[in-house]
Amino acid sequence: MNASLETTLLDIYTSLTQSTLQALEEQQNQSSEIQSLALVIHNLISSFDINVILQWIPGHTNIPGNDKADHLAKQGSSKPQIDKPVSIQSIKQILKNNSREDWLNRWAMGTTGRDMYAEMNRPNPKDNINLLQRKDQSTIFQLRTGHVGLNYHLHRINPTHLPHCRKCSHSCETVQHILLECPGLHKARQELLPPHPSVHNTLYHSYK
Repeated sequence: MNASLETTLLDIYTSLTQSTLQALEEQQNQSSEIQSLALVIHNLISSFDINVILQWIPGHTNIPGNDKADHLAKQGSSKPQIDKPVSIQSIKQILKNNSREDWLNRWAMGTTGRDMYAEMNRPNPKDNINLLQRKDQSTIFQLRTGHVGLNYHLHRINPTHLPHCRKCSHSCETVQHILLECPGLHKARQELLPPHPSVHNTLYHSYK
């Protein structure tokens, strides 16, 4: 498999079967192999903010140079491997990286929190939430997830709790309604939020 990287485009030339490439494109095949491959491509795209194009090429069977390379690779894999000591710190780092990768995979393939995922598909070390005090961080995170003490969320937990907005007659007191729509909070919105508020620039982005 060879790859040539341009500014925003990654061409990957592969001898995967054409049916495999078609399954990836149509996203209808539910086999674990296809899902794993799709996840790898997804992580590649989201990590480096690039576009990926898979180009099929014939397999290299019966091409002398490639056949020899395959033969040498198999020989090398059958030889004794060097037993290189690894420090405790390295092991901890490997486990940490594996745990993080596992979390990212579950976050990418999950079915919950998709509104938040659309805004933040992976942790952002430069997230402005990190500059806030713990109490304020908790409030912002609750607003991002929607798991906050607003009537719509409380209604989902307890159907007998009315979901109506307590500031106006709107039927659903949601995060979006409180931040962007409720007429009862118009003055506070003008004083505290950016000129053209949205969920993105209010909860995820610095507008200073």
